[in-house]
Amino acid sequence: IISAKKNFHTLIALLEKRKDLALVIAGENKSSYAKSLLQEASQKKFADRLILPGIIEEKTKNWLYRHCEAFVFPSLTEGFGLPVIEAMSFGKPIFVSNKTSLPEIAGNEAYYWKNFEPDYMNEIFEKGMNDYNGDRQKPLRLLRWSRQFDWENGAREYLKLYREI
Repeated sequence: IISAKKNFHTLIALLEKRKDLALVIAGENKSSYAKSLLQEASQKKFADRLILPGIIEEKTKNWLYRHCEAFVFPSLTEGFGLPVIEAMSFGKPIFVSNKTSLPEIAGNEAYYWKNFEPDYMNEIFEKGMNDYNGDRQKPLRLLRWSRQFDWENGAREYLKLYREI
């Protein structure tokens, strides 16, 4: 569900500053929050660059990860952050908030927003993209980091914890 806790409205300013970018936010898009995002983008004359396709198939999601320039996720409340791991598994640059579980999940290879002031967010995005584009090993490190979160490892760790308790 596209909800306010995901903090996507902070990305509207990034779209304003970055005329070369489009933003795709997948998920159930019938909420009043999703509608407010579309309304704001329309008022600011870039509704064509904010795409809310609704719930998408796995094949479409993988295509989007494979072809995106970057993955941006300014969420304020995450229990885990599976989309971050999915994007990392495609070697894409990751921009996330430094809130809740996201720093633990994204590790040292992500770029972090410590606040959501538009100029600051744009500065972090530009610096991160320059860093990513200048480091040919970055995609490989992102992929390696994501591999620690596979289901088999998770089950093994859960079983280990269960036995300890």
